[in-house]
Amino acid sequence: MANVYGLDQKSCKWCKKVFFRLLMSAVVNSWIACCELKHRKTPLLYFIVPLAEALIASGKLNAQYQRRRGTGRPSKTSRSLLNVGDPLSVTTKTRQRCRKCTQQKKE
Repeated sequence: MANVYGLDQKSCKWCKKVFFRLLMSAVVNSWIACCELKHRKTPLLYFIVPLAEALIASGKLNAQYQRRRGTGRPSKTSRSLLNVGDPLSVTTKTRQRCRKCTQQKKE
């Protein structure tokens, strides 16, 4: 049952793989115990999602440091992500037009 939702990644270090494998086996064991206590079988995914949300919420409440919003100069990656979704420019002899306008032959 722990292999239903694969968490293995090729670039992941072996210690992380062992941790996630043990975590998933603990989740599956708790799901089995919960199903036996309630006398009804719920899908594993419907057990994992609320469990993950509860763990994230408790982690946010118990965090010692709050994440600060950057006030300085943005990093190169954040600047490159600002242009996502903009039309790509096509270079012509006289001026640049976006690809959409070039295909529709608009000025």
